[in-house]
Amino acid sequence: MNSASTTLELASAAEAIYAVLGRRAGEVSDDGYVVGLYEMSRACGEASLALREAADVSTVTPNTAVASVLDQSFDDDGSGALAIYATTMVVLPRLLVALRDARVGPTDSALTETLVRVSTTVVSALRRLAQYAHDEDIYDDQEWQSAARALSKRLDDAGYAESLVISR
Repeated sequence: MNSASTTLELASAAEAIYAVLGRRAGEVSDDGYVVGLYEMSRACGEASLALREAADVSTVTPNTAVASVLDQSFDDDGSGALAIYATTMVVLPRLLVALRDARVGPTDSALTETLVRVSTTVVSALRRLAQYAHDEDIYDDQEWQSAARALSKRLDDAGYAESLVISR
């Protein structure tokens, strides 16, 4: 696995999360979700910046598959519950797997430190975001569950079944 291209893919995924959550969090009807989604956006913005600095680039194109899944979650559910689900259960686990895989591969110590710092930032924000999720009747709704499954399938179909880095 090429560490430079992997770092750029990781930055692209973090940038997509940052951009979509930052742009759309204010649209949801649950105030707690708004706060949690904005906090996650900021954490992923911080992650994207650290990864871009590690790759020595100033900008990166947001991952379109990740952005599409997150945008769809906002479109399908105005409460924000689906956006919380998509972020915590569909997108972030794949990002964390990719970060772990990048640390396991051959990297220099500075990049390893960056990957550890980014992982810690994302996990901390994930824990805070999960605190905003609460039991709602919506989770028992078949239409909502179908929409949730479709988001995961969309990433699977784009080649991101387990990780947000496509193996080379």
